[in-house]
Amino acid sequence: MSISDPCFWGVLSVFFSLNMIIYLFLVDMISEFHLFVFLLSQVLYIVGLMLFDPFAKKRINYSVVKKPREAADIGNSYFYFVLFFSLFIYFLAVFVVFAFSGIPLLMESRLDTFSGGGGFGVFSRILDVSSYLLIFSSVSLLVRKKAVGLQILILMSFVAISVLMASKSAVLLILFSYFLVLSYEGKKVRVSKRQIFLLLVFLTGFYVVVNEVDVFTAFLYMLQRGVKFADVYFMALPNNNYENLNVSSNILEALMGDFLGLTRLYSWSDFGEPLGYQIFNTVHENNTISQGPNVRLDIFAFIYGGPGYSISLSLLFGAVISYCRSRGFSLIVGESIFSRYIFGFIYIKICTVVTDPVLAFSNLNNMFFLLFILFFIAIFYFSSKKNA
Repeated sequence: MSISDPCFWGVLSVFFSLNMIIYLFLVDMISEFHLFVFLLSQVLYIVGLMLFDPFAKKRINYSVVKKPREAADIGNSYFYFVLFFSLFIYFLAVFVVFAFSGIPLLMESRLDTFSGGGGFGVFSRILDVSSYLLIFSSVSLLVRKKAVGLQILILMSFVAISVLMASKSAVLLILFSYFLVLSYEGKKVRVSKRQIFLLLVFLTGFYVVVNEVDVFTAFLYMLQRGVKFADVYFMALPNNNYENLNVSSNILEALMGDFLGLTRLYSWSDFGEPLGYQIFNTVHENNTISQGPNVRLDIFAFIYGGPGYSISLSLLFGAVISYCRSRGFSLIVGESIFSRYIFGFIYIKICTVVTDPVLAFSNLNNMFFLLFILFFIAIFYFSSKKNA
């Protein structure tokens, strides 16, 4: 499994979680019951990932990936069309955010960037979709060696803006796009030691800029970020802190809360404070900053439904990701460039379900914006081809 595979980072977080759970048990901060439930949940998630053999030698069954019929004809031109269209939308959204909300890097909490109501949160969704379309198109053209200088400039600009947005996911999105593009092209995905080194350099540099520290301290911050994959256990489980949370909705409403609020089927106020924020406040009572740990899948399911939900949902979502990874590239992708964008977006988002299921489903709701933009682009593209 390559580090450019979105699935890899979920697996990595599982190992951090296992270490945290065992550590909390060894220092008598959690019971044997909690140890059993959460160890089993993590193990079954890995079992689920292996149900469709994603870790086999061939990794992905590239031999059955069909090459899009129009790849040679309209592939490059369509990628260019999406590239410039999404570039315009992305920079426009960034300008609006910087002008009306400020630069997230300079804020006490970047979570405040899109808060405050008034519909401003829609720009978060636009940025999410437009950045994906932009980077996927740019990497697709880069792999095909089309306008290499332009693609490098776009990617470097995207990384710089992501630093100002206080987002560490810029390089990851580039890596994920690289994985998807090569998989679609039926090529083996290999990440060189040089690419890994550049990733570490970027992440270390990011912490140097954001935290204004030296390189060594920045490297320690980066290692601590790995531990934060599992900090929700440290906050929620000792002394049964999760019993003090205000959980008013059922698990389905909590999981689909973003969709229910977005479609106005529910009022946003019906859902109360985010679970991560509540968990953080059980440890930091005087907290006034909008922050909190990522509520991992097993903890989320445990709080809303008990140990049975935690164990079964871990296995279920592991199997879903396994199916998408090992079969999706051959069953869904292949007949159109359009499907590349759709499946890639779904795959990237669904792979985050183990680290934060609510965020994963919230990001999947951005599919509405993705489909709308792609449909709009397709109309302009084919109209221009017809007129030409």
